[in-house]
Amino acid sequence: FEARSELSARGIKYLQELREDTNKLHNGCKGAAGFRRYLRGHFGSIGAGWRALEEEQVGKLTFNEFCRACRRIGFHGNLKSLWSELDARGVGSISLAELEPRASVVVASFRGSMLKRHGTTHTAWSKEVDLFGNLEVHELEVVKAVEGLGLPSDIDGHAVFRELSRWPLCLGTLRLGDFDEA
Repeated sequence: FEARSELSARGIKYLQELREDTNKLHNGCKGAAGFRRYLRGHFGSIGAGWRALEEEQVGKLTFNEFCRACRRIGFHGNLKSLWSELDARGVGSISLAELEPRASVVVASFRGSMLKRHGTTHTAWSKEVDLFGNLEVHELEVVKAVEGLGLPSDIDGHAVFRELSRWPLCLGTLRLGDFDEA
């Protein structure tokens, strides 16, 4: 009986070590930093990665939604541990602000300034960004819009475009739906 018990304990220890070694190869075991690296690598920015995770566009994810979204985008790792790191305050949901505070500030500053100036998202989009009315804009159009808003100097149009972009950056356009999310 003792021999089996010892063998079982060694087997469990071996499997734990094997799992740890395997996990070291994945960003998922590198906590929030590894997760951010994964999102940047697969989506071009944290903001674009957030939009891939948060399909319902309500501005936050619960743990179950987060786990389903991570699986959907192909992210593997210790999701429970990652969640604990991201939801450090223990409120039961996360937003872009918990995932990447800087991206959240960039997007919120741009959207807030546009809405303050024009009142509605659609008016802001058509008067500040989509000046030609073709329903999509290129990065330089966003850069010019940001320059005209007088935002703090550390918020540039290229960062705004990257964070709002949902599409692969090689396509190089934004649409009203990218601008109009919660």
